[in-house]
Amino acid sequence: MTTLSAHPYADDKEAFALFRRFTGSEFTRLSRLLHSLDLAGHQTVYQQDAPAVSFYLLKSGTLSLQRCGDNGKINRLAVVTAGRSLGRAALWPEENQHPETALTLEPCILLALVRQDFLLLQKKEPALTLKLLTALQQEIYQEWLDSRIEFHALTARLNQANILL
Repeated sequence: MTTLSAHPYADDKEAFALFRRFTGSEFTRLSRLLHSLDLAGHQTVYQQDAPAVSFYLLKSGTLSLQRCGDNGKINRLAVVTAGRSLGRAALWPEENQHPETALTLEPCILLALVRQDFLLLQKKEPALTLKLLTALQQEIYQEWLDSRIEFHALTARLNQANILL
């Protein structure tokens, strides 16, 4: 079952690392644009190549980001946990489609920022928009660093296993 409602934003600032550098006033102004979305497990949030109409923050639950390759094989790109963002293509002016599918692995609560509301925020409050995009850039960079650490740890384990064989 899917329900969409106005976002009760008061207690959500600390739930997302993305907003930790926002003042209370900045977060309040931004959070007025967010909508709460409750999804059951094994539901699609958005499909690969579908129009990117919303950016999402995962408040609770776990999601899988996956991509269908040219050969039809489904590849899991990441598991997204509470406090992270997804659907970032909705915030980029050049990208109008999601590059992956987002699927809930269990019941989830997401906060959605509709692209049109983001574009309106961009015009009305460019400094707040810049702060959001800067925070998002930092989140993406941290994810990249984490993936590099995982890759090197896996490579080291595989090298060690090969030596033992």
